[in-house]
Amino acid sequence: MPNCKEGDLAIICRVTSSKSTNLGKIVKVLRVAVEDELFTDNTGKKIRIVEQTPGDVYWVVEGSSLFLELSSKQEVFLNQRPFNDKFLKPIKPLDDLEGEDEMIKIIKPKKVKYEQVL
Repeated sequence: MPNCKEGDLAIICRVTSSKSTNLGKIVKVLRVAVEDELFTDNTGKKIRIVEQTPGDVYWVVEGSSLFLELSSKQEVFLNQRPFNDKFLKPIKPLDDLEGEDEMIKIIKPKKVKYEQVL
């Protein structure tokens, strides 16, 4: 069963590249990725991405300047690209946190007596 579903916000929690540029970025999960799909990099160039591992679920995610290493000498940045579901952790909206009220606490300041120093 996949971690994410269409429409989720997710955080990139794992990367395969030696550069951890995408690690910690928040992305929107758009749809299931199609193998050999064309994507447009930030310069307008079309790129065919073939990096899917058979049996794994891949999502097309949208984010800001998502790094992709095509080869040891070629790196690109895209606003949409496929990502392995195993590398994504969905972010639950606050209204989905049933039974987790202890995580959300409003901290009220303690009443403190102020004494005037003469």
